[in-house]
Amino acid sequence: MALSESATKQLEALYQKYRESLPEKIALVKEAFDKSVSQNYSTDPVKELQFIVHNLAGSAAMHGFNEVSSCARVIDRHIGRDALADTSDQTWQQDLQNQFDKLSDAIAIAVEEQNSVPA
Repeated sequence: MALSESATKQLEALYQKYRESLPEKIALVKEAFDKSVSQNYSTDPVKELQFIVHNLAGSAAMHGFNEVSSCARVIDRHIGRDALADTSDQTWQQDLQNQFDKLSDAIAIAVEEQNSVPA
C-alpha cells in the first residue's frame, strides 16, 4: 500500500527536520564525551554518554540514518559491554575515541548530503 502524497510530504519533512538536528545531536555527544575524558572516564559521565548515544542510535535508525545509528550503537555497546572494565585502560579509551570519531564522521556525511541536495 502506497502512502498518500500528503503522508509522503509529512515523512519527508520529518526526515529533513531530523537531519537538520544532527549537528546539535553530535554537539551533545561531544559534550558528554569531553566530560567523560575530563573526569577520567568516571562512571557517571560515561553512563551519561551511553544514555545519549543509546537514544541517538534509536532515533537515527527510525529516521533512516543507518550509519549514524550503527556508529552510535557501537559506542553504546562498547560502554555497556565494558561496564565492569577498567575505564582507565588506554586501549579502552582509544577505542572509545575511535568510535566517537567514526560517529562524528557519519553525522558530517549525513549533514553534507543535506547540503548537497538541491532544493
